[in-house]
Amino acid sequence: MNVDALREAIEAQDRQRYAALLAEDVRFFSPVETEPSIGREAASMILSTVFEEDFEDFRYVNQLDGEDLHLLVFHARVGDIPLEGVDLLKLNSEGLVHEFTVMIRPLEAIQAIGQEMARQMGGYGRP
Repeated sequence: MNVDALREAIEAQDRQRYAALLAEDVRFFSPVETEPSIGREAASMILSTVFEEDFEDFRYVNQLDGEDLHLLVFHARVGDIPLEGVDLLKLNSEGLVHEFTVMIRPLEAIQAIGQEMARQMGGYGRP
């Protein structure tokens, strides 16, 4: 997989395109849950909900690439709170994302996202 394709799909907020680049059994690690959400549908739902309801002015600002490990650095806002984050992507042998880890700072942004996701979904990452 070309990680640029995933980056472009996420920046365009095109759920169908980015979901197709996730492994069926992808493990999605959020910054507000202790256990990962498992599966393409759960991961793509979390991403689409965050983009539609929480993040404003989302944009990737840097990218580091390894053989099967990639890091995408992003900036966004949650309400009035500016945030920085990284998406750590591990690819499987087919080139699909099989682990997607999101890390965000500052704490106020993580708390705001967690509260909003709990309100929207009855618990972050739990359909």
